[in-house]
Amino acid sequence: MQPQTVTSPVKSQSGKEVKIMCIILVGRVEKATHQQALSENRDGFSVFTQEYGLIKSPTKEQVKDCLGKFAIWHYRIGTSGKMDDYNIHPFEVCKGKYLLYHNGVLGSGVGNMSDTHALASFLYDKDLRTVKSVLRSLSDRQRFLLVAANNVNIFETFGDWCFDKGILMSHKMYTYQYVKGELFKL
Repeated sequence: MQPQTVTSPVKSQSGKEVKIMCIILVGRVEKATHQQALSENRDGFSVFTQEYGLIKSPTKEQVKDCLGKFAIWHYRIGTSGKMDDYNIHPFEVCKGKYLLYHNGVLGSGVGNMSDTHALASFLYDKDLRTVKSVLRSLSDRQRFLLVAANNVNIFETFGDWCFDKGILMSHKMYTYQYVKGELFKL
């Protein structure tokens, strides 16, 4: 049986739902890694580079220009809020001086805002020290990335991150395969 890349959420053949989390990638992302992340996280994505700045829902040409360059990529799986550019990460905090990325689930959001967007709205007028304190307090089962809005190279991670394929990742990416009706990561 050949490995199969799947989208989230998926159900195994026994009907059990399997959640594959959104992902944040920091580094020089190549085409294959981008395509895998995109195939597993279809609710929108963004890329932030020093050269181009922040691009939410980039075009194919913009993606091509950013691949292989140092960038921050976020691929969303929407668990709350409306599925549109409004809820694609990152979100401004500290009066727009920093950008907030998140990997995890904080709750059900507020109105059309996702959970992360609602948190960022709360943190928008807070100082950097307060924002970092809040993120540390929430990072037990969550992963956050706080980035200077004017410099992609200045960032801080919160929660457990890993390196894979030479890229800092909010979690490893996996290829999934059905075996006897159950979904397993390879």
